[in-house]
Amino acid sequence: MSIILSASNLTKIFRHEDQDIMAINNVSLTFEEGTFTAIIGRSGSGKTTLLHLLSSLTSPSSGEVFLYGKKIASLNDAELSALRRTHIGFVFQKYMLLNEFTIYENIMLPCIIDKHTIDKAYIDDLLHTLGLWEQRNFYPKQLSGGQIQRASIARSLATKPTIIFADEPTGQLDRKSALEVLDLLLLSGRKYNMTIVLVTHDLKLAQMADRIVYISNGQLRKEWDD
Repeated sequence: MSIILSASNLTKIFRHEDQDIMAINNVSLTFEEGTFTAIIGRSGSGKTTLLHLLSSLTSPSSGEVFLYGKKIASLNDAELSALRRTHIGFVFQKYMLLNEFTIYENIMLPCIIDKHTIDKAYIDDLLHTLGLWEQRNFYPKQLSGGQIQRASIARSLATKPTIIFADEPTGQLDRKSALEVLDLLLLSGRKYNMTIVLVTHDLKLAQMADRIVYISNGQLRKEWDD
């Protein structure tokens, strides 16, 4: 498998009340195409900051991130936006669905905004894969938390990104729903050959991944893989 994403000596320092806070300290990682990596750590360990650095939502204080061999820091705003639209999907803890649109409309929205050609057969397949076909014309308020998060996953996959960044996507769900949602995310990633990077504090959920990366005090402490 080829390397799709890599980070070299990433460091992120935040300024707070005249003090420098080292959020990420000299982290280097690679991610292979089609794999599922879980980043775990306690609250405040730096795992979400690392995800934001890897996904280009935050710029590092030093170090580099490469996506498909392209140095993200060398891209201008237009190039970076195009890269995100083409290759990156996000799933967050907060669902961020629009209540005035149906589930089907919510899922298609990224394609419409980014002027992607809508692949109706692909969208329909997503709905079937994620168990939302019968609810496609419902509104978010008519669904359970697990169904809404599955819709969020479908929306993130709608533009056919090559890599999905998921930040505590099951944080608001009960255990049963959380396991179901993660299982479906894993199924979708494998079915469409997408690379998944998941941040979670839950070791049981992390064990569903191909590889686990443990972060503590902003540093990479250990890696496990199957």
